[in-house]
Amino acid sequence: MKTTIIDWLIIVIIGIILLFFLFSDKISKNKDDKKKFLLISSDNFNLKYDISQDTELIIAGKLGNSKIKIKKREAFFADSPCKNKLCVHSKPIADEKQINACLPNGILIKIIAENYKDNKKSENIDATTK
Repeated sequence: MKTTIIDWLIIVIIGIILLFFLFSDKISKNKDDKKKFLLISSDNFNLKYDISQDTELIIAGKLGNSKIKIKKREAFFADSPCKNKLCVHSKPIADEKQINACLPNGILIKIIAENYKDNKKSENIDATTK
């Protein structure tokens, strides 16, 4: 069997596709290397912590103190004074714009990028409650 131009063309196309998949993984890893922070919000304050540094935080809320941990670039509620502890049982957050909240205690945690602007006009808000 002779190899034709079509055979060579197919081989080149498959090679290009394989190279694309090989380098697309490295490109996506570079996107994830940007600096991320944990934003902790309450009625009275907004706090910002570097997500790359493991730490344990005690945050005062409406019902009492909530314990928030940053571990392995993930943030989660370790303990909270709320009744059902839904915030504690939620999975850790690690990606931008993921949130977790202890609503009874009035504390919200959110992962943000370094260039995050707290401008509510830029976000799509469909309702606000008090």
